[in-house]
Formats: sequence, structure tokens, C-alpha cells
Amino acid sequence: MKHKKTAFLLIVILIILLFFILFNKFSKKEASDDIIFFKLFSQTKQNSNTKENEYIFDFSKNNEISTNMNLWETVSKNTLINEKIAPGTEGEFEIKLKSNKSIYYEINFLSQNKKPKNLVFSIKGDNKRYSKLEDLRDELQGNLNKMETKSIIIQWKWDYDTGVKEDMQDTKDGTSIKDYHFYIHATGNEK
Repeated sequence: MKHKKTAFLLIVILIILLFFILFNKFSKKEASDDIIFFKLFSQTKQNSNTKENEYIFDFSKNNEISTNMNLWETVSKNTLINEKIAPGTEGEFEIKLKSNKSIYYEINFLSQNKKPKNLVFSIKGDNKRYSKLEDLRDELQGNLNKMETKSIIIQWKWDYDTGVKEDMQDTKDGTSIKDYHFYIHATGNEK
């Protein structure tokens, strides 16, 4: 009877040990896969030298680069109202363009869903206001010289509106603002 208990205990210990060995082996493989994925993802969106809300488009390797964004990622946290984006909140994000060759660049936006009606966009340093991101297209194209870096800051603001009709629209828009997603698509063609 004593030998059976010892044999049973030994088998349980071996199973547990085998479990830990296999778990450790698969965990390292998954961690390695995660690291590879993160490196690939970070090359198209941000790298370790970027600041928050900065998106680098390096045309040295590709002439077309896209990234998916959520407006929530770009909000100025000190303008949030009860931890929500609402009328009176604002934010910005920076697009950096780089290339090891002279190119002509174009930046386009594509909204994936509806934005609040009173949300407006602008390019820092320019007084023009745009009701849609897509309307910025004509302003976001030009030449980039070899080894040059160009920085473009897009600002947004959800203006207060005092009319009853606009207040009802703002209330309706406030329920979906956190889910406002859009693509930034940049192309760079050699001159």
C-alpha cells in the first residue's frame, strides 16, 4: 500500500513537472511571437522614440503607408468632461513624414463612421477650419526633400453650440464619439 502511494505521488509530481516544462516552452514561443508582432506593428505606427499622438510615416521602404486611429487616442485629457469627449473638448495628433529620397507626398483620411456634427479640424498654424478630415486632403500634399523630416499637426475641437437643435445633436453625437475611427493613408512617389 505504501509503494502504491509513493508511485502515485511520483506520477503526480512528474505530471506537474511536465506541465510546467510545456507551459514554459509555449509561453516563451508566444512571447516571442508577440514581440515580433509588436515590432512589425510599431514600424507602421510609432516607434520607441515617438511621443504620444505622433505617427511617423517613413517612405524610405514603402511608398504607401496606412494606420487606423481612434479620436479617443488624440484627446487632450485636461479638456475631458467627466472622462468623456463632449462639447468643449479638443485634441491633436502629429504626422511626421520622412524619406531617404526626394518624394511628392499626399495624405488622405477616411472616416470609418460618423463624427459629431460640431467637431471641426484644422492644421496647426493655419486659420482654416474643416468640417471633415477628408477635406484636409488638398492642404496635405507637397514635396519632401531627401533626408528631410516634415511635421504636420492636426488639431480638432468640438465647439459648444448654444442652440436647442445643436444641443440635441451634441447629445446624440456624444453617445458614439468614443468610437470615431479613421484611417490615415499616406503615399510618397519619387520626384
